[in-house]
Amino acid sequence: MGTYDLEKEIYRILQDLSKIRGYNARLRSEYINLNDENRRLKVENFKLVSKNACTEISLAKAEADNFAKSEEVKSLQSVINLLAPEYSNRSDSHVKSGPIGARMKHGGLEDSGSPLGPPSGASSLIGTSEAPMEPKSSVDSKTGLDEFLPYILPISIIVFLLIVIMWFIMLKKLRNTQETAEQYIQARDWHF
Repeated sequence: MGTYDLEKEIYRILQDLSKIRGYNARLRSEYINLNDENRRLKVENFKLVSKNACTEISLAKAEADNFAKSEEVKSLQSVINLLAPEYSNRSDSHVKSGPIGARMKHGGLEDSGSPLGPPSGASSLIGTSEAPMEPKSSVDSKTGLDEFLPYILPISIIVFLLIVIMWFIMLKKLRNTQETAEQYIQARDWHF
């Protein structure tokens, strides 16, 4: 009976060993799965950290650009504020000091040989006298254009500066978009 008990004991030990091997295989498979999950989570965590860093960098760049643009707008506004009174306070003296304004001031278009004056004998053809034109008073000679002239230069400067600012902003946005795309491509290539 000793050999029977020994065989029975060996059989039981072999069954236990088979169960242990099964447990060991399941534990190894679970370990591999957990290890793969751990790697996947590490990669995902790195992607999130990288994305967060890119977002913080983009935010810092946007804040710096915003600050620079606001400073530029302030400086341009101060230039506009300095230039606007100079041109808006000017009377139409620049119009009167010109060649046409000087002729009007001195009794009309007197030079009949000039391209602006009437040719000699033209008044007799039309049926008017050749007497020089009477100068109109300054109130009567002002037209809508004369009233608008002092504002043309400041308005054109402001429009030009606004166009330059918009162009600068669009250029910065394009550059930031390009840098963000390059960073994304580099980060994507680095992960793979």
